[in-house]
Amino acid sequence: WCVVLISISFIVFVYLIWIFKTSSIECPDKKTVCPDGTTCCQMTNGSFGCCPMPDVSVALEHEGT
Repeated sequence: WCVVLISISFIVFVYLIWIFKTSSIECPDKKTVCPDGTTCCQMTNGSFGCCPMPDVSVALEHEGT
């Protein structure tokens, strides 16, 4: 019984990794990963985050320009 449970858990784990890899976007920093349907956005501090819309193009206005 325990072996069956471990086998099923492993299959579910592999399936979830596959779903995550096929439905996510890696940001240019190679650290941040955004779910499908979102866009990587660079924050004002230089880090990356996920914008809640697909294919967003954001032009940031910098203070003093």
